[in-house]
Amino acid sequence: MFIRHPDVALTMIEDSCLVEDAEVRLRFSGDSAMLCAAVFDAIEKVGSVEEIASQTGYSIASVNSLLDMLSSEDFVLNASFGEMTDARSAIERVRSAGRFWNKHVMCQRFPLSLFGAHAIRDQVLGWGIEFYIFVRAAREYMARGASRIDGPTASLGGLWSHFAEEAFHDEIFRRGLIRCGLSEGNINNRVPLPSTMGLLNHLWEAAEGGELQYASVFALMQPLSEPATSESIVDKYRFLKKSYPFASPLFEAFQTHDGIDVDLGHSHLSIEPLMRDRGMLSAHEMQSIFKSIRRTSDCFDMFFSGIQSYYGNELSVSYRQVPTVGGAILASGERVH
Repeated sequence: MFIRHPDVALTMIEDSCLVEDAEVRLRFSGDSAMLCAAVFDAIEKVGSVEEIASQTGYSIASVNSLLDMLSSEDFVLNASFGEMTDARSAIERVRSAGRFWNKHVMCQRFPLSLFGAHAIRDQVLGWGIEFYIFVRAAREYMARGASRIDGPTASLGGLWSHFAEEAFHDEIFRRGLIRCGLSEGNINNRVPLPSTMGLLNHLWEAAEGGELQYASVFALMQPLSEPATSESIVDKYRFLKKSYPFASPLFEAFQTHDGIDVDLGHSHLSIEPLMRDRGMLSAHEMQSIFKSIRRTSDCFDMFFSGIQSYYGNELSVSYRQVPTVGGAILASGERVH
């Protein structure tokens, strides 16, 4: 089974075939263009390479060669597994899945707007508020996920350390928001948007599901095979601080946090030690990991969409009523006695 990236487009122009996303464009000509168009169409209709070759009339070698090329650009994800997968291959496959779905999340409207310097003031500050709530929640879902007692200490130790290192990073973002002019009362009493709560519920459920399911959610958040450099972090946030000067303290907080993560080695997959300990992973385990990564992607899409929808004016940033039973009854039109 292969999955076409949701944000990749294929266009036929005369005898050429263009396959592209926001960052990469591949051009195929002549027979290669016909091969690409046929295979791209067949990917979601049939499962295996053999079936794709049979349906399109091309050789297995030609189909494999094209799929390898498309996979290298994260245009296609191979979600087929043999009965058992060795740890080394499994780690590479999981990293590919994390990168594939992370790319999808970052192709959505709000991330493109935010990091392309097109977001409005209230959305930028709203992003800071909801991200702060997301980071604060690590003390709950990461505590649950790290509380495993079954398995070798060497493998589980990474989960414990990850939780200990992230547990109080929310204070970095809280200080950044206060320096942007938000009051402590506003931040401390803020409840998450329903879309943010949906993401946090998913992370808690993953933490409840077991160590592999819990650790798999971080594959989406740790897509880089190599850690970011100090220079790239500085350049990224220099651009954002220049684009959104009113939120410069907030992006200073992000820059500080990114630097801490690099120093702590958080670009490494949290799931990697667990997979190495197993040595071999079953098709069921690999499918469960891939499904968890995909669900995490869907929840981050919802998270970003909620920010864009809700934070449209100054009042959405400066005030949000804490929900109460009385407020819920009033909202439904009932009289409170």
